[in-house]
Amino acid sequence: MVQRIINAHPDAWIWGEIGGFELAERHWAESWNSLERFRDSFADRDRELYRRLAEGENLATEWTGGLVPPRETALEAYRTFFRTLLERKRIWGWKAISCFHLDLMRMLFPEAKIIVTVRPPLDQYRSYRTGISSDEDPETDIEKLKRHYRTCLSKTKSEDLVLDLGAFDPEAWVEAFYSHIVEPIPDEAITAAKSKVSGPVPPPLDNVEPEIERRIRRELEPLYRRLSRI
Repeated sequence: MVQRIINAHPDAWIWGEIGGFELAERHWAESWNSLERFRDSFADRDRELYRRLAEGENLATEWTGGLVPPRETALEAYRTFFRTLLERKRIWGWKAISCFHLDLMRMLFPEAKIIVTVRPPLDQYRSYRTGISSDEDPETDIEKLKRHYRTCLSKTKSEDLVLDLGAFDPEAWVEAFYSHIVEPIPDEAITAAKSKVSGPVPPPLDNVEPEIERRIRRELEPLYRRLSRI
């Protein structure tokens, strides 16, 4: 829904969950972390080599095969890659399904505007259990949701827009979104917010086992309440 509302802007394109569950973000995180670990392993050597290069020394006879680009140079390369990839649109971004890589997004895209939507945990479980992980046991799903809430609590900042799906209001949400990204509201955004769309995900569970519901209320509800107040 958030993705559709912002994509209603004629100059916006928000990518969705590319390749499955967080696949794109995971790849970016892994590639960046690998580069960071490699840089850390050779930090002293690299500093010395870059110093000598800056002074005009010819290092053709030195072992420079593993020389890692400086951190800011690598960051700019990542940012340039995505800007070039999406240059046909002035406003662009990603729709993720968790907060796990918010730190990475902030680092790669320091101008990004973050929107976090939260959902009552029992509703989330009823949807999540049916649509994504019906082959897993309820214990696993509850633990996943617990990690999700804790991660969002630890990585969401005061400047982010946090909205509670349990109190969804189409016009208020559209106004909040476009105010957050500092853009005029297109008429199509209201239509998108008020429209219901069908998709491949099965309908939510009608009922949840009483013991599972009690555990959700005991373990997840407090985390959700804290997050929805941010």
